[in-house]
Amino acid sequence: MSFLARWSKPGADPWGGDLSNRFRIGAEVLRAVRHAVGPGYPVLTKLNTEERVSGGITPDECVETARLVEQTGCCDAIELSCGTTEGGMVMTRGRFPADAMFRYLRPFCHMSPPYRRVTRRIVMPIASRLQPRFREGYNLATAARVKRSIKLPVITVGGMRERAFMDAAIDKGDTDFCSMARPLILEPDFANKFRTGRRDRARCDNCNACVVATDTQSIRCHNRRLIEQLG
Repeated sequence: MSFLARWSKPGADPWGGDLSNRFRIGAEVLRAVRHAVGPGYPVLTKLNTEERVSGGITPDECVETARLVEQTGCCDAIELSCGTTEGGMVMTRGRFPADAMFRYLRPFCHMSPPYRRVTRRIVMPIASRLQPRFREGYNLATAARVKRSIKLPVITVGGMRERAFMDAAIDKGDTDFCSMARPLILEPDFANKFRTGRRDRARCDNCNACVVATDTQSIRCHNRRLIEQLG
C-alpha cells in the first residue's frame, strides 16, 4: 500500500479526527517548550473561545481543549481570545473599518476604482452587518466556563476597557486576569494610569483601523482625534 493510500484511510490521520487527536500537536509543542525552558520558566497558551466559521472552534470545544492543556502539566496559564482572520472582525468587534481597509489592507488597497466602488457599495455593507457588535468583555462567558473546569489561571482578552468592569469580572471569578491589546496601542502606559488612578477607562473607541492597517503598516493608532486628545 502506498504512503498516500495508507494515510487517506478513515481514522489513519494521527493529527486529525476527534478533539483529543487534534490536540496531539499542541500537546507535543507544549512538552517540547517545557523541556527547552525548564520547570521554572512561565509557559502560557492562547486558545480561541470560538471562531464563528464553518467547522471552527466552539465554546464547548474551548472548554475541553483547556482541560487537555492542563493535563499536559506543561502550561502555567491560559489566555482566551476568539476569532480568525477568515472569520472577519469577530476577534475585535467595534466599528467596521471600511475606509482603513481601502487604505491599508490587501487586496482592497490595490483595487481599481470600479472594483473599489462596487465593493464599498455592496460588499462592505453586508460584511458590516455580519460583524458581531462590540460589548465589553465579550469572551468572558466562555472564560467563566473554562475557569470552572480547570485549576490553571485564566487570562481573558477581548473588549476590556473599564477598570470597574475588569475588577468585577475578577471578583466574580469569571477570570483571574484581564488583558488588553488595542487600548495599549493608543496608550502604552495605560496600566500605570490604572495603578495611579489617572484613568478608569481606556480611550480606545474600537475603530479597528489599527487592526487592518497592520497588513501594510507598523503597529500604531490611526485615530487622529484620539491621538490629539492625548497630546
